[in-house]
Amino acid sequence: MKHFLALFLFVACFAAKAQVADDADRRTLQTIKEANRAYTTITATFKQTRHLSMLGENTVTAGMFYYRKPERLEMKYTQPEGDLLLLDGDRFIVITAGKERKISPKNVKMEGMKTILSACLQGDMELIGAEKITCTRQAEDDVIVADINGKQNRSGIIRVIVRYAAGDHSPVSIQTIEADGSYTLYELADKKLNEV
Repeated sequence: MKHFLALFLFVACFAAKAQVADDADRRTLQTIKEANRAYTTITATFKQTRHLSMLGENTVTAGMFYYRKPERLEMKYTQPEGDLLLLDGDRFIVITAGKERKISPKNVKMEGMKTILSACLQGDMELIGAEKITCTRQAEDDVIVADINGKQNRSGIIRVIVRYAAGDHSPVSIQTIEADGSYTLYELADKKLNEV
């Protein structure tokens, strides 16, 4: 009976995991993951669009984007000048209008955001813990949509959409969508891979 129960649990877990993405999508995810293993750093310019659904307005900012595996992300804003976002291991630092805030590593929203961004930048979308992942091809790029269970995810993000470049499979854009329809879109340009 113990063996039957263990086998049942194994099959149930495998079946649940298998439902996250179909076979074709899994192949696409594996291709992106393999390509991104070769990248230790990503340097780029970025444009960030923050849409607040309650206000119906967008805020657009821009700057320089630096990423080093496994989880160091630094966004130095040029618009507005001097703002900064740093995620580095357990350190979360935000500078806005000249004021620095250190955010606790136990802040679930920031921890969730770090996990999502790191997974997207590593090309390993399955690290997000999505209920469902689908892949489509748009203008030669691979677009990955990951739907996240809002009850289990305390970051407030329910969907992540990532566009990976057709040629090198590096990230082109990352969009995080919240339950109320608000979203943040990060668009990367002038990318340099594996440069310090």
